Amino acid sequence: MTADKTRVLHILKHFRPTFTGEGIFTERLTPAMDVLAPDVEHEVLAVATPDPAEWCPVHAAFRRVVYLTKRPTPYPLQQVLLWLWLLRNLRRYQVVHVHTHVDRYFLAYFLAKLFGKRLLLSATLDDSVPGLERTYRPAFRPLVRRFLSTFDAFVAISGKLHGETEAAMPGKSHLIPIGIAIPELDAGRRRAGRARLGIAADELVLVFVGGICERKDPFFLVQRLPEIRTYCPKVKLLLVGPILEPDYHQSIVDYIARHDLSRHVEFVGEVTDPYPLFEAADVMTFASHLEGFGTVVIEAMAHGLPVVVRDLPGVNDFFVRNGETGFRFTEPAGYLDALRRLIEDPALRQRIGTAGRRFAIDHFDMAKIAAAYLRLYGVPMPATPAAPARHPRQDLAAMRPATSAGAANDSLSPGTAHLTWTGAR
Repeated sequence: MTADKTRVLHILKHFRPTFTGEGIFTERLTPAMDVLAPDVEHEVLAVATPDPAEWCPVHAAFRRVVYLTKRPTPYPLQQVLLWLWLLRNLRRYQVVHVHTHVDRYFLAYFLAKLFGKRLLLSATLDDSVPGLERTYRPAFRPLVRRFLSTFDAFVAISGKLHGETEAAMPGKSHLIPIGIAIPELDAGRRRAGRARLGIAADELVLVFVGGICERKDPFFLVQRLPEIRTYCPKVKLLLVGPILEPDYHQSIVDYIARHDLSRHVEFVGEVTDPYPLFEAADVMTFASHLEGFGTVVIEAMAHGLPVVVRDLPGVNDFFVRNGETGFRFTEPAGYLDALRRLIEDPALRQRIGTAGRRFAIDHFDMAKIAAAYLRLYGVPMPATPAAPARHPRQDLAAMRPATSAGAANDSLSPGTAHLTWTGAR
C-alpha cells in the first residue's frame, strides 16, 4: 500500500444477499466516494454467513469483500475467527467503520484501537449510544458506555439519533443523513412506464416501498382504500417490497378479498430498483412506525412526488414539512385529509412535489453525503463537492427481484470486486 492510499474496512453483520438497509446504503455510497477520492480503497468484512446459493455480484467499487466464515458458525468460534482475521489484516487499514454493533464485537473494537486505527460506528434505526445501552441490563450500562467511548466518531442518520448520541458522547456524533442518486425526470418515460404497468391515463397511483411487515404497516394504507374510493374510484395502490411476515401479508390479502379491492391493490414484490415505480406514481404513501431515516421517502421526493407519511419525530420532520414538501399524519383522519387534498388538487400535488424534489437535491444528493463521509475518514475534501450523482435509468421490463443471484464463485469477472472466504472451512 502506497503512502498516499487510504484504506477503509467496512464491518457489517450482513452483506449480500442478506442485506440490511445499512448494507444497501454502503454499497450505493461507495461508488460516489470512489469518484470523489479514487485513492481511497474500500473493503467489506461480512461477519454473518450468507447462503452461497443466493450470492449476488459484488459492486465493483469495493476492492474486496470477505465473508468471515463459509458455513454457519457458533458465536464463540465466530468471535475467535473475527479476532484472528483482524490480527492478520488490520495493518492494511487506516479506518475501521463498524456499520452494525453486536456486543461480541467489543474486543474487536479494542483490537482496532490497539492498532491505532480510526474507529467509527453508525447508528441507523434505534441504535444511538443510549439506545444501545438500553439493550443491556442496568448494572452493565456504565461498562457498555466505557466500551463505546473507544470510538473516535459516531455517525447518526437522523436528528433524533444525533441528539441522543451527542448527549452521551459530546463532540463525537456527526449527523450525516442517507444520500440518494438524483433522478432525471422525463414525462415521456413516465407515460411509457405507466403503460407497461397497465396503468390507465386517468388512474391515480399511490406507491408504497418497503417490507410487507407490521413495522412498515402497509395494511394501514390498504384499509383506507374503501373511503378513498368514494371520491376517487380509479385509485390504485402499488405495494413494492418483499414479504417479510407471511401472516401479516395474508391478513392484507384477506382484507382485499373481503372488500373487493383486487383491482385497486397490486403486490409488486421486491425489485432491484424502485425508481421506475416512483416515476409512474402520483403520490408516495408511507405508514411505517419506526425508521432510522426512511430513504424511500426521500427517493420519492426526488422524483417530484408529494409524500404522505406517518409522523416520526426527530426522523422525518426535518424533510417532510407539512404543506410544504409533503404531509405527516399521526392518525387515519390526518392521512385521509392530506391524501384527499392532494388527489383533488393537481396544482397542490405539483407544488409540493416540486418543493420536495428541490429539498432532496439540496440536502441528500449522494455526492454531498459521500464528501461528508470522506471528511470523517480523514480525507481532505473541497467545500463544494462534485455535481449531483445521477441515477442510471432502468427499464421497468428489466426489473428483477433483488434476491436473484448467480452461482457462487471465488473470483468474479474483471471489473468487479474480489470476493473471498476466510476462517472456517
